[in-house]
This record gives sequence, C-alpha cells and structure tokens, in this order.
Amino acid sequence: YVKIGARTVIYMMNDQSASGGKQLTSFIGREQDIAAIMKLLADEECRLLTVTGPGGIGKTRLCVELSERLAGSGSYESPAGLFPDGVFFVSLQALEAAGDIYAVVAAAVGFDFYDAHRPEKQLSHYLAEKNCLLILDNLEHLVDASEVIASLTGGVAQVKILATSREPLFLPEEWLYRVKRMSVPDLKDPRYADFDAVRLFVERARRVRHDFALEEEKACVIAICRLVDGMPLAIEMAAGWLRSLNCQDIAQEIEQNLDLLQTHILGVPQRQRNMRAVIDYSWQLLDVHEQDLFLKLSVFEGGFTQEAAAAAAGATLQTLSSLVDKSMIGAPKNGRYHLHELSRRYATEKLALKPEVETTLRNRHCNYFCAYLDQPYRFFYGRESRQNLAAIDADLSNIESAWSWAVNNKRWDVLSDAIQGLYHYAFLRFWHQGFQRALDLAFAALESLAASREKVLLLGKLLAFQASFALSMGRQQEAQEAADRSFSLLEPWGAGLELSNAALSRAWVYRFAPDRDPAQAEELILEAAVAMESTGQIELQGFMYAVLGGLMNDIGEYRASERWYRKALDISRRMDDPRGITGSLSSLSRLMIALGEHEEARIYLQEGLQLAWDMDYKIFYIGILTRMGQLELVVGNLDSADANLEKALRAAREWGKPYELANALITAAQLKTMQEELSTARKLYAEALPHIESSLLLEAERLRGLGCVAWQEGDLKSAREMLMASREIGEARRFRLLVAQNDVALGRLALQTGDAGETRLRLQRALQESVQIGSPPAILDSLIGAGEWLAEANDGNLARGLAQLVGQSPAASAESKGRARDLLQAVAVDGTAAGTVDLFSDQDLVQTAYDILARLQEPDPVLSPIEAANRQLPEPLSPREMELLRLVAAGKSNREIAAELFIALGTVKSHLHHIYQKLGVDSRTQAIVRGRGLGLL
Repeated sequence: YVKIGARTVIYMMNDQSASGGKQLTSFIGREQDIAAIMKLLADEECRLLTVTGPGGIGKTRLCVELSERLAGSGSYESPAGLFPDGVFFVSLQALEAAGDIYAVVAAAVGFDFYDAHRPEKQLSHYLAEKNCLLILDNLEHLVDASEVIASLTGGVAQVKILATSREPLFLPEEWLYRVKRMSVPDLKDPRYADFDAVRLFVERARRVRHDFALEEEKACVIAICRLVDGMPLAIEMAAGWLRSLNCQDIAQEIEQNLDLLQTHILGVPQRQRNMRAVIDYSWQLLDVHEQDLFLKLSVFEGGFTQEAAAAAAGATLQTLSSLVDKSMIGAPKNGRYHLHELSRRYATEKLALKPEVETTLRNRHCNYFCAYLDQPYRFFYGRESRQNLAAIDADLSNIESAWSWAVNNKRWDVLSDAIQGLYHYAFLRFWHQGFQRALDLAFAALESLAASREKVLLLGKLLAFQASFALSMGRQQEAQEAADRSFSLLEPWGAGLELSNAALSRAWVYRFAPDRDPAQAEELILEAAVAMESTGQIELQGFMYAVLGGLMNDIGEYRASERWYRKALDISRRMDDPRGITGSLSSLSRLMIALGEHEEARIYLQEGLQLAWDMDYKIFYIGILTRMGQLELVVGNLDSADANLEKALRAAREWGKPYELANALITAAQLKTMQEELSTARKLYAEALPHIESSLLLEAERLRGLGCVAWQEGDLKSAREMLMASREIGEARRFRLLVAQNDVALGRLALQTGDAGETRLRLQRALQESVQIGSPPAILDSLIGAGEWLAEANDGNLARGLAQLVGQSPAASAESKGRARDLLQAVAVDGTAAGTVDLFSDQDLVQTAYDILARLQEPDPVLSPIEAANRQLPEPLSPREMELLRLVAAGKSNREIAAELFIALGTVKSHLHHIYQKLGVDSRTQAIVRGRGLGLL
C-alpha cells in the first residue's frame, strides 16, 4: 500500500521487488502517450482501455507514471476530479489463473469478500458506487482474462479499467492504444539529444558512468538506439554495459549477439532479464501457424506490405492481423507492417535452423523485389512516379537484401530484370553510394565467371548503366570506358534491348567527352535515337533528341538546337512524359536566353519548375532554379536572381550531383560579381572547382568569371590570363558563344590598356562569331564594345547610335544596357544625351553588325578626307551606306548593287531611302551631285 497525495494506490509487485512501489528510476519521454491516454480516459464513452505493445516497449512503466499523475503526485497536474475514489495499480504478472484477478483487485481497493460465493458479484456490487480507475498490468498470459474484465465492467457505471497486454482483450466495449518505440534520431539531425531514445540512454548511462558525455559518443549512441529500434528495455540493458564496455563495443556486440541485452538488476522479473527471454515469452504465446509465419517474416528488412508478405512468405491477412494483435509485428501504417528489429533477429536465428525453408523463402523474397524493379520507364518518370518511388523508398532495405541474395546465389536472370529500375531509382533519389555498392557486388561476382551469353548480356547491361551513372556523377573517364566496353561486348551478340541501352549510354557519354568530335557525337546520338524507337522506348528516343539539341546549343548551332529540342518536347507531350517535358522546357529556356527571347524563356521555366516540383524531380528543380537565376541576372532583376539561386544552392548542396551544384555555384558567383561582392564571388568559384570534374563548359565559365573578378579588382594581367584560358577552352570545344563573350571582354580590356590593335581584332572576331551563331544578345554585347571603342576613336556620333540601339533592344542583357547608358552619357552632346541620333532604328541588327565590322576592319585609323567630310553631316552615313553611294555614283543598278554586296534588293532600297534622308535629296542623281559637293565621293 502506498499513499500518494490524498488517495490510496496499491502496487502489487512481485516478490523480488524491494521498491515497495516507489519508482527508483526517472521517467523519460512518452509525454504524447501520457496526454493521449489521459484524453481517452476523460472520455465518458471509454470504459475499458487496453494499452498494447510488444514486451519491453514500456507499457508497465508508462502506466505507473500515468497512475502517479492521475493520483496528483508531486507537481503533476491531472484532470480535476477525474477519479475521486482513487487510482489503483494492480500487477497481474505473478497470477496463474484469470479467476485470481478478483482477489488482487479486491485487495487493492480495500474490499473483503464476505463469503466464497460468486466473488465477481460481490466485487461488482462494491464497485458500483465507486468512481475510480483500475490499472491492470500484464494480462496477456491469463487465459479467459477477457471474461473476468467483462464481469468487472458490466453494470458498474463509474469504474474504468486501464489494462496492459501484448494483445487486445477483444471485448465489445474495448478501446485500444498501441505503445510504439521511442523516437530515434538520424545521425544528421541537429536535435539528436532531444529524442526520447537518446535521452533514456544518456540518463541510464550516467547512473553507471557519471562522466558519460553524449557529445563524444554521439554516433555510437544513435547507432545503439537504432539497433534496438527504440525499445526502452533494450536501451536500458545496453546502457548497463557501460560498466565494462564503451559505446562502440556495445553497438558491435548488439549487431552480433542478441544475448548481450540483459540485466542483473534485482527486482526485474525473470522474463524481462534479457531481450531473448522477453521475445521468447511472446513467442510461446503464439500458435503453430503464427510461429511459422513469424519466422518467415524475418526475411523482410525495414517492414513489408501485405502483398509482399503473401508473395514471399505465404501470409494471409488473418494471420498477419493475429500477429499484430499479439504485438509481434507492428500494426500497418500507410499499408506497411513492421517487425521490430530485435524480434526479427530472434526469428532469423530460428529460421537459420531450417536451411531448406530459408533458401526457398529468400528466393521468393528475391524474385518479388527484383521483379518489382522491372518496370517501364513511365513507372519511374510518369504521373504516378512520386508514389511509385515512395514505395521503393520504403522497401529499399528489402531491395538491397534481394540484390545481394541474387548476386551471391548467381540469380543472373533477376539481376538483369532489376538493374534498369535500380538505376532510375538511384538517379532520381540520389542513391549514389547504394547503387555503386550494388554494381561493385555484381561486377565482382561476374568477372570470375566463364564467358556465356547470359553473363555477357548481363555484364554489358550493367556496364551501360554504370556509364550513365558515372556520367551523372561527373566521372567522365570512367563513364567513357564503361560505355565503350558495354557496346563492344553486346554488339556481336545482336541483343536488341541491351544493345539499345548501351547505344544510349555511349551517345550520352560522347556528347560530353572532352575530346569529342561534334559530328561523331551527333551520329552516335541519332543512332541511339533510332535504337530507342526500334525497341519501343519512345520516351528515351525523345531524350536522345534533347541530348542532340544540347550538343547543337553548345556549339552555337541554334536553329538545329531549337529543332531538336522542339522535337523532343513534342514526343514528350505526346507520350505524356513529365520528365521529358520538364527537361525539354529547361533546355528550351537556355536556348531562348541565348537568343534574347527573355519572356519566352520565362514561360518555359515557370511551366518546367511547376512540373519539377509536382513530380519531385530534384535534378530538374535545381537546374531550373539556377536557370531562373541566370535569366533574372541577364535582365537585371538581381533580387529575384538572388532568391532563386539561394534556393538552388540549398537544394544542390543537399541533393545535388556535381554538375548541378557547380552550375548553381558559378551562377551565384556571377551574381555576386555584379553586386560587387568580389570576395564572396571568389569563394563561390573556389567551392565550385571540385564539383566541375570533366565539364569543360563549366570550367570555361568559371575561368571567365574569375577573369571578371580580377578585372574589377584592378588586376588586369590576371584578368587577361583567365579570359584567355576560358577562350582557349571555348575554341577547342567549339563553344562559340563563349568564344564571342570572351573576345568582347578581351577587346574591352585591351581598350582599357591602350592596345587599339588588339581591341579592334577582338571586337571583329566577337562580331563575326556572334553573327554566325545568330545570338542577338551576343551581337548587342559586341556592338556596345565597338561603341566604346568608337568613343575612344572620337567617333561620338556613331558611338551614340550604337548605345541607343543597344539601350532600346529587348534582347540586350542588363549588363549591356548599363554599358550603353554609360556610353550615352560619356559621348553626350553638350553634356546630355539629348542630342543622340538614332542611326540604326530602321536597320537590321545583323546588317548593323556588318556595318560596324567594316568600320573595325578599316586598316588606317586616321580619317580620310571623305570620312572627315561624312562626319560633318548632322547624321553621318554608315559604312554600308557610303559603299552604296559609291556604287550608285558608278552607275550600278539596284539589282547589280544587291548582287555585288550579297544583300537583298529590298535592303538596297532601304539603304537608299536612308541615304536620301541624310543628304536631303529625293533621287539617285541628286544624291550623286550632293555627295560630290560635300566631298563624299
């Protein structure tokens, strides 16, 4: 008998208890459980509440704590007046028959039977006037306990019963509450010390080792808590070993030996002195069918579905439900059952005693999970991919186990079925280390075998996916070697599907190869596209077209790039392939930015970002956010660029593959350069370097960016070296846009250092390259560079015209427009820009580029008399217009002029119209006379 507050609570402890009911250890965690149970007990409808859970989960300790709080012990607050007649805790573990319950309950509530006749009636009559709570602990071993409980609750209006048992009582009035394991953290969780399992371990550890420091043992403590799956009793037993072992040794021993988990503390019941005894006690309560299924379920790791249990272990819903009721497996959550890790190891040991049964069972398990991965492309990338990938997430431990069994038992057929799905999962879920482990395991087993068709086909297939995986991780050399070997192995065997996969991997690898010939890469990609179409893999055919579009984009073949990108998008929309749609939209946005079509790029990016988010395509999500940052950077919305790039970097650092992370870092560094945060920009470029691997395009972008940083810092020598290094990569790899961009920068740098010859040469090359690839932003960037040169050459009128053209063009970048504004101010008439004349408003951009190119190519910078005369005009003739006027004076017809200058007849007429306006005349004859009079001819 123990007095708690104003009420009497009776603890019926076992004979070995020395506590007299007083708890000698502190209560850790379980606050949500306490609150939930109190809420249920406060419900008038809840008369009988059974708290269930496996042995060692802490049901008894939870209810002891609950009884103390309900009785108002200490500082705890309990529902006011909930049980005015008392809370009585009664342990039933020492009872051998259900009928004895009446006697111990009567003793607990202070009732004496007046005779031996029908004790249940006497007790019920006594309790009828009471408003109290009976906590009956450990009911599961008492046969017919349900009948006794029913008699106690029948006709007793106020009394409530809280029972603990490993299985329900199956009474109509019964409410259930399942006690689950304690929360266990992940190693990366910064709040790891707040998790109940860790708190319990630390508290018990300090009882046996007062100087125990969690910070020093963090990883091993978390490992122990995970190994015992958050079971409180097992955690306490593990902590007790700190008397003689450190945490690392304890974790290793638990992995190898279930018997380590035991205690020698006095007062602990025999069946709870070690975890084997705890589980064995529950095992003995199962019937033969339940025992058989329980052993078979041990083949699953990390839980299982009813479908998987039926396929691998022959489970029925009825037997699964029975094991749930008896707390041998966890109740299904989100369609999945859970077998406690310690129980699974106990069952695994018993199953190993039946090797034939185990072999059959593991083969069925292996067949099921490898077949589950053998799914079509749309399973991984289609509209239902999120839930499909989530299902694989849940069964990843089972899949790894199945793969290992297949390798170790030479199940080449199921490995061949599983590899493609395993690759897609690894690519989408960033399961890099796991996929590499799977490949290494299979390669090690295959390499030692004699050649056979089965081995060659599987090895070739594995190599193809190794190549694609290595490429996605930035390991170009490994990818190329694997792709070449895969194709050479498979080609002689004429294996259609396997060879098509090898062709795809080889084509994708060669698209990025450092020494690739664009023509050869194009041929391989088209060959792979045909192979995909012939094997019915239409979505992958579209993917190959997108890869080809990317190749054309890199080398500045923008018309061809757009054609292939749109073809890929058409296929993806027709096949309702969200992955293909997202990738094509992202690629098209890159192209549109290069073409200066900013609003169209924004439309593609917005649709692509929404799809990437909806479908959980992390790679595309990172890439599109980065591209959005690039677009905002180009148009000058620096705050928006910053926000997008911050999201992209956060996602890339958490999930990213090397290319995506490096790309986001380089773009962020470009932004910081524009914001004049040069030290931050340098740090970002340095962080990007290890992730660039073999992407020469990114390396060239990084070098160009560092050149711009050095330039702003005033280190012109280093700036030139970086820009030249970037240009050399662009020249070697035919990154033509990059070449043009570097030439503009080098020309401007030469202008600053007074090297007029290099300035003209670089700007000529930039204009030629940008016109040939057809990139308006690059042309405009080159023109404003030429305008800056013209201003230095005292040709302010022409410089003003170019500045106005660039400043008004929607295709120009914000950076080019900023330079145009600066140039207008620098060459303003009478100190303002009001006197600028629109020299090029009616002229084609390409034609303007050719006119300025001709001006740059003039061999002598000293003005000729004719040029001097032209500059005296309020609105000088352009170089092209001067050329036209000379041909008119020579008596050439419009058609002859068009043929000689390789321009359209309409362009000739347009130029003549501008010439007449500038000279103030109305005809060819008047133009010739006026030109001679002014000294222009």
